Amino acid sequence: MLPPVAVVLAVVAAVASVDAAGTPEYKPNHHELRKLMSDSAFLSLTTPCVPAGEKRFVAAEWIRTAFHDAATYDASTGLGGIDGSLDFERTRPENAGNAIPKTLEQFFSFRMDGVSVADLTVLGAISSTFACGGPEIPFRYGRADTKVANAEGLLPLPTQPVHVHAGQFKRMGFNATEMIQLVACGHTLGGVHAEFHPELTNQPTAAFDSTRTVFDNAVAVEWINGSSIDPLARRDDPNNVGLRSDANIFSLDGNVTMTEYVAAVLASSKQAFNNACARVFSRLFDEAVPKGTVLSEPIVPYPVSIGFELRRRKETFQIRIGGVRVWGMQDKFKAIKLSYFQRDGTPANTSDWTVGAAPRIVMNGRLAVLDFQTVTAKPISPITGISAIKATVILNDDTEYVDKDGASLVPIDDTIAIDYDAAFTCVHTKTNPAAQGLFVTVGVLGGENQDVYIMTKRADGSPGARVKAIYRRPRANTPFSYYGIYIPDMAAFDGGRGISRFAGLVVRPTGESIDNYNGYWFTPGNQVLGCAATFVPPVDPVVIATTTTTTVAATSTKAVDATTTTKIPTASTATSAAPSTTVAATVATLATTVAPVVATTVAGDKPAVYATDIPSNTPADKPAYPHNSPATEPATEEPGVYVSGAVGLLSSVVGSVVSAALGWMVLF
Repeated sequence: MLPPVAVVLAVVAAVASVDAAGTPEYKPNHHELRKLMSDSAFLSLTTPCVPAGEKRFVAAEWIRTAFHDAATYDASTGLGGIDGSLDFERTRPENAGNAIPKTLEQFFSFRMDGVSVADLTVLGAISSTFACGGPEIPFRYGRADTKVANAEGLLPLPTQPVHVHAGQFKRMGFNATEMIQLVACGHTLGGVHAEFHPELTNQPTAAFDSTRTVFDNAVAVEWINGSSIDPLARRDDPNNVGLRSDANIFSLDGNVTMTEYVAAVLASSKQAFNNACARVFSRLFDEAVPKGTVLSEPIVPYPVSIGFELRRRKETFQIRIGGVRVWGMQDKFKAIKLSYFQRDGTPANTSDWTVGAAPRIVMNGRLAVLDFQTVTAKPISPITGISAIKATVILNDDTEYVDKDGASLVPIDDTIAIDYDAAFTCVHTKTNPAAQGLFVTVGVLGGENQDVYIMTKRADGSPGARVKAIYRRPRANTPFSYYGIYIPDMAAFDGGRGISRFAGLVVRPTGESIDNYNGYWFTPGNQVLGCAATFVPPVDPVVIATTTTTTVAATSTKAVDATTTTKIPTASTATSAAPSTTVAATVATLATTVAPVVATTVAGDKPAVYATDIPSNTPADKPAYPHNSPATEPATEEPGVYVSGAVGLLSSVVGSVVSAALGWMVLF
């Protein structure tokens, strides 16, 4: 039995603007961007460097996307450039195909406050280049996302003559030699697809060179020796300019530039090619940015960091995907210890977790990833909770690696969590078959009369309405209570601005706590599934004025060493030394208290009495949430069942009228 205890949280103050990077509207999150550089979920999309079927090759698509975003840049005016505008330019002829829309959707999954699509675009291109055997290009952040499209007709097209291409690259700030280098470096991966360019090839994918999945100088070697398979470097159809666009560019200076990458000593020619690509890519990524953009100094991945998806599902906590990432320490460590801590800071046993037998080695040996999850193992109890996960790296001399950055300890605030199981949070068309509605359930530590909100982001990704949730009932045998909202039509929500993502927020006297899915907000139709056939929308309307979202500080907790140890392979394919790192964030601790959780224990690990005020029954005037009966707990969770029929329809109609008349949110 544990005595009542106040949980002490440490607030991690990430110094995101230490170098004044970004713009007045965009303040980059230094910590999250450094984490992304070794995020296995992000990197796994391009490593190993292999095509995803006949028609898709993600690494090549990410590099192409970066060029297309940059190619609107005008060096003389500072307009255009890498600004995330491709989201508004998807249907243009120069962006034909599904590569750019697919890439943007992938990047949107990692976008968050302080991490722009523009910065993700560059990080994606840099990661793809290195993953496929190319140079390691420095990454700087600070590119803001625009809200409008750039001017049309600025990108080079295969059907244009070479003097037009030269003029376009000159507008961007690149001379003829650099144009040749950019095209060769951009066309060492991937190819042309007949589905989108039947005028250029009849093959599903016509590769630019014989090593389509390797970033190397084969595109230059094969051009010079006459064996090129580049569909844009043919010379047999003088009437089709598109089939000769690469050929015209490569030969613009009499093949001088391309010949530099075909030396007698192949190794040296490959290095010369990589050096040239690193130079022109760095200029493209860092100089072709809108006027007023301030980029950071180059940053490197954290030597040790942790990434995971912590979710509340079926009233327990689950780690769906987790990984300890060790960057640049190949052959320098022998084991990784993984530990976690309960809500009160007590060390907990991770032996119930599913942990990889050994780390995966990726990114040309630079990154070791130890996978872990709890989905197929015993879930984490909401009674004891989770306040932090820690990774400890054991070096070859049996000492512990000293983490100066603090990324090996991840604080967790589990006092509020959306339950994303379809029985609790789901998307539906019950109110109107032509409209998608949203039903959200959030579990909050404590009882009734708390200020609980659902924060939203609009369809364009900007901050949306912050809506107060309705108290429903306590969760039996746990210290949590349920709150929630019901939105009949997501597209009409927030004055027609819609919902793209949502998160839970609770405001307490000691501060605010937010459930933002470890930085990635929940997405309807992605993380959130459809409601079950038995779901009936609730009918108790509440009219609430909208407010904007509030920035919430990240929280930490005290933690100590413990438990699971995993050995790494004795052999490693990696050879590079660890990159130097700079401590770019300061960590300050601030003592804060939340309501004590535990008192006496009966029947296993379920406390019978809590210090927080949790009512024993749901009030008669409020429907059970998410269940139909407040008196019983069914063995199998089902979606909420509420009064339906004419009353529900009338509430929906009245709500729509009030919303239109008053400009307020009507939630059910």
